[in-house]
Parts: sequence; C-alpha cells; structure tokens
Amino acid sequence: LKYLSDYGIIVKCFIDVDQKKIDGKQVIHFENIPEPDNCFIISYVNNRGMREEIRRHLLSKNYIEGLHFILA
Repeated sequence: LKYLSDYGIIVKCFIDVDQKKIDGKQVIHFENIPEPDNCFIISYVNNRGMREEIRRHLLSKNYIEGLHFILA
C-alpha cells in the first residue's frame, strides 16, 4: 500500500469473498462493490480460474476492463 500511496493512489477498501474477513468498512464483499464510475478495482489474485470468475463478475456489473478495473 505504501507504494500506491507514493503515487497518490488512495486505497479505500479491499474486496473479498471470505465472509470472515468482511467488516463493511475496510473489507467489503464482492457483491457490494460500488458502481463502476465510483471506483477503480485492481484485482490481485493468484488463482487463474478465480481471475476469470472475477473478470466475468465485473463485466456483468458493467465494469469495463482497463477503464474500471485491471487484473494484476
């Protein structure tokens, strides 16, 4: 996070699928993501199958890859 903040990027929250990690403030459930124009999502997932699932989910919510999100 320090690296991102050095470039003026403010991380408002993290998105997760694990209900145990969800606190509603710093960690939100993936189904509760904001509208595409209200955020930019950087997905950092090692599991290739999950990456495609994340891509499909974001595209189904009208996110545009490269404009509203990237898969790092």
